[in-house]
Amino acid sequence: MVNTLTALFAVVMLLSAPSLHAAYTCEKYGTVVVGDGEYNIQNNVWGADTQQCITTFGESGFRVDSSNHVLGPGRSPAGYPFIWKGCHWDICTENSGLPARVRDITSASFKWSFYTLYTGVWNAVAEAWFKTTYSPGRPDGTELMLWFDSHGVAPAGSIIDVITFGDIVWEVWFADVGWNLITYRRRTPTNLAEIDLLPFIQDAVDRKLIHPKWFMMDLEAGFELWNKGAGLQTNMFSFEISIQPKRTLQQSYKKSSLKEAWPRVPSMIFPIE
Repeated sequence: MVNTLTALFAVVMLLSAPSLHAAYTCEKYGTVVVGDGEYNIQNNVWGADTQQCITTFGESGFRVDSSNHVLGPGRSPAGYPFIWKGCHWDICTENSGLPARVRDITSASFKWSFYTLYTGVWNAVAEAWFKTTYSPGRPDGTELMLWFDSHGVAPAGSIIDVITFGDIVWEVWFADVGWNLITYRRRTPTNLAEIDLLPFIQDAVDRKLIHPKWFMMDLEAGFELWNKGAGLQTNMFSFEISIQPKRTLQQSYKKSSLKEAWPRVPSMIFPIE
């Protein structure tokens, strides 16, 4: 009996402990802790019941092993296998520096290396979620996406602008999907992103789509899948956020006077204080 309990305990610890060993999951929301708890990877088949399986590897890598999705590009994606740091809804990674008040962020730099395909319907996207309050949970502010590559699909909504950061040209798309969705689509695809998200955040603030008093909850990177997608792979992902010194998140949160719920478009346009 003692040996049985010991064996069961060892199995539980193996499944829950962060590890560099490969993990395989086909569960709809199967989640694997990686990077000593700094990141989480989730299978996330949220828009269909077709099978999707992933394998994680190393500190922050994952591969789409199978994807039986057959949706067209005019619908929501079937799945979104991704890695994140911070608080994705109620699930928070360790020592992330998030949530962070928008106006206190001085840099939000990430690096993402990935492999893509020439078949199927998918995108390669990094995104950040913004919430009106500090507490983890369902975001009620804005979803900010960066599309680095795609095949057979375009962002939701319509183009509202074209901008340049450095020497890279980005299309700016906007859609009301029940919350503000602003997408920056790179016109020249790449499979290596090394970028500071802060200029994009500031651009969204200038467009009055993100309030400076709101909170950035997390940063994610992965692949939205509509049709097929097996073979897409994240080789590595890292993210670091910096905030203004001598101002803790708890102090910022206590001083917040933003209590109203997030209004829907078009009433979401508000004066920046």
